[in-house]
Amino acid sequence: MLFRTANKNIIFIACSDPGGCEVIARILPTLKKELSGYWIVLLLSQSSYARNIVPLVDEVVEVTSDFANLEALFGASNPKDILLCGTSISVEYEKYCIKAAAGFKISTFSIIDHWCHYRKRYLISIDDEWALPDIIFVPDKLAYEECIADGIDCSKLIISGHPVLDSIISNNEHMIVERKNNTDVSEVRSVLYVAEPIEDHILTHSKLGTKDIDIPKYLIASLKNQLPSTCEFRLLHHPRESSSKYMNSGWDVIDRENHTKTEIINDSDVVIGVDSMFLIEAALYGKCTMSISTTLGLGASVGEKLKIVDPLHVANRCSIKSALNKRNKGTVEIYNHKGAIGRLVNSIANQLRLK
Repeated sequence: MLFRTANKNIIFIACSDPGGCEVIARILPTLKKELSGYWIVLLLSQSSYARNIVPLVDEVVEVTSDFANLEALFGASNPKDILLCGTSISVEYEKYCIKAAAGFKISTFSIIDHWCHYRKRYLISIDDEWALPDIIFVPDKLAYEECIADGIDCSKLIISGHPVLDSIISNNEHMIVERKNNTDVSEVRSVLYVAEPIEDHILTHSKLGTKDIDIPKYLIASLKNQLPSTCEFRLLHHPRESSSKYMNSGWDVIDRENHTKTEIINDSDVVIGVDSMFLIEAALYGKCTMSISTTLGLGASVGEKLKIVDPLHVANRCSIKSALNKRNKGTVEIYNHKGAIGRLVNSIANQLRLK
């Protein structure tokens, strides 16, 4: 392993979930510039989505599926080595990395990429044991308060802003347009549904089917009666799912491999989803963006709480016209995410100076 002979302090990177990998990828170029004296090592798990991070690091080390080699990796650490993690609610990978690093007194940092399941991101389910890092970066005051309500010590929390939103706002400010008060349904040429894997037991009170695979079928049946016959209906499946899951949904399934996120957003007039980060990003590009979270019995989505995503209610027969005419104005608070990458990197650098 090269890092043992690099004669530099080490930043270990661990991320496995698509959202966590994206926030890490957004900050790595700035982190490398600010902490140029560090050797950056990606700890790559077999189930990781971190392949796109490989070109941004100095070295890649494979972590065994049973995490057995983590202690050996961290065992030769020095006092200024650190671990920077994403988070995941579906796998335990980052939690075991944090636990192993803490055993060797390595400073640990974690970035929360979405506004949900805070406790689950740091609780090792097999033994109900916390694996809390030294510092947790949260996107805003809402996430800060919800973390505390979920039992996380407030002394570990730093409000940094969201790196992905920072990138969009900072690099494409001219594209973030004033949201219209009204949009005519005749203007809608393309509708995008952003699918998410949702466990059946969560959809007990859903009014759009009790299985996630049924939701787009119910939705398109309603929308086709309201929109022009020439309107396209496209579906974006979640990275953890196969596109074949939705082949019989009635929607045209997008090939994720051949289209960038920005291309998909730009080709859509209306974006509908549940509680995906994709909805917030689409809203920042000025798109008419709607959530069916309440209709599914899941409560208001994060985008609705931030007043940048609009609700689409089944009580109005999923009326696009009604939703278009009652659009949220958005809030200036979303612009607080500008500068998030710099704040994150500066916070990490400041913590290292204290060591």
